[in-house]
Amino acid sequence: MINEAKKEHPNYDFRTLDMTDLDKIGTKFDMVFFIASFHHIESFAQRINILNMLGNILAPGWIVYMTNWNLMWEYNFKKYEKAYRWDHDFDIKIGWFSRYYHSFTLDELEGLFKETNFDIIENRIFEWDNNLISIVQK
Repeated sequence: MINEAKKEHPNYDFRTLDMTDLDKIGTKFDMVFFIASFHHIESFAQRINILNMLGNILAPGWIVYMTNWNLMWEYNFKKYEKAYRWDHDFDIKIGWFSRYYHSFTLDELEGLFKETNFDIIENRIFEWDNNLISIVQK
């Protein structure tokens, strides 16, 4: 996806970053995209830390786009029911690897954004209930 963006928009600076190392970036971004990635962060403290770091690298007034899987949606839950651990947490095997997934609720995401002083532009279920989209800004 990132290579396609670079090809289509060569005048823009696109980067793939590790969200756990955002404090080492040293630059500001106009937009940041977390596409199906934030739901891999296991603890509340880690989530707060990442969102705080994100706020520090975001240029004032600019936007973050975030998508997360809606694993508690009936179809997805049935599909991954055997991977369910507890409290909206899953260990889902895709290919050869098991990965941690947290199924956020909209209220949970809203609480995280408010705790880290983001303004919520949009926070809703989309794509036939399959995903959550959050658009926030500082």
